[in-house]
Amino acid sequence: MLTSLRDIRIARRVSLRELSKKVGVHSTHLSRMEKCETHPNVVLAFRWSDALNVDFGQLYHASLASENGDATIG
Repeated sequence: MLTSLRDIRIARRVSLRELSKKVGVHSTHLSRMEKCETHPNVVLAFRWSDALNVDFGQLYHASLASENGDATIG
């Protein structure tokens, strides 16, 4: 089970730098989003899900799980 946005990215074997190039946002900003220090807008969230080939709903639930400290997501 995947527990966070970072886990999804790592499971897809995509580095933070690679993802940042795919979605058009600096890797530092993506890192802050993975840590729930900031949140993506809807357009960026869809780019993120497309870049990782992940359903937007799964990405959204991972974001909530990360933010709330939940142990796992479906």
